[in-house]
Amino acid sequence: MEMQYSYVSTQLEEGKKQFSQVQAAVNETKETLKAIEQLSTAGKEDNMVSLGSGAFVKTGSLDSQTVLLGIGAGVIAAKKPSEATAMLKERVEKLTEVLGNIDKSLMKLQNSRDALAAAFEQLQRG
Repeated sequence: MEMQYSYVSTQLEEGKKQFSQVQAAVNETKETLKAIEQLSTAGKEDNMVSLGSGAFVKTGSLDSQTVLLGIGAGVIAAKKPSEATAMLKERVEKLTEVLGNIDKSLMKLQNSRDALAAAFEQLQRG
């Protein structure tokens, strides 16, 4: 029974890590959507572009009519902002669905672990 408890606990921890990773992907995608929406306000003057980790680079005018979007397997496609927005919104929907599935699995694992803990405690009492 201890092995089952340990196994379920490990699965629960791994599931929590997966949940966090998917949640981070959702957050990143939502931030990207905001950035695309702000492209229309990018003017012809100099712009600051984030490189990540708080680093920026000053650029000239931006081509706000084209968004380069990763579409999978390392492939990048040029899309209109409206197309990129639609694809990213779909991605958020799919990731949110995955979050729901992971959450359901986590609840089942938590219930299993709780039941095993209760059974183990019952055995120890005699």
